[in-house]
Amino acid sequence: MALLPEPLAGEVGTLTAPVVTWEAVLARYADVAPPHWAGVLRVALERYGELVADRLAFAGKGNNADGELPGTEIVRQFLAGTSDIACVGRNKGRWGPALADDVASGAWRTKKYEVRYDEVPPN
Repeated sequence: MALLPEPLAGEVGTLTAPVVTWEAVLARYADVAPPHWAGVLRVALERYGELVADRLAFAGKGNNADGELPGTEIVRQFLAGTSDIACVGRNKGRWGPALADDVASGAWRTKKYEVRYDEVPPN
């Protein structure tokens, strides 16, 4: 099931999951929901056009990267003190299951990771 605002639900095309809109949730539960919650949701839906991001932060591979390097090269540069890498990207971050699997399996050695040389501004 996908829970989306109506304007986005109209843009996503055909989904394989049923879609429920936030507008439908608000209409159904406005009378029984906590007033603050319903009010915040109502304002967010009314202001959707100005609040929605121009694009997803991770809409595509490499949006925040300067390039890719294999894990062994990242470690080599770090140990040599020659690295100017500020960030290394991996799905769900440093403590996520993807990197844990890379380390456990040894795949980190040849896996290419997205790298960035400038700090990523906070979202």
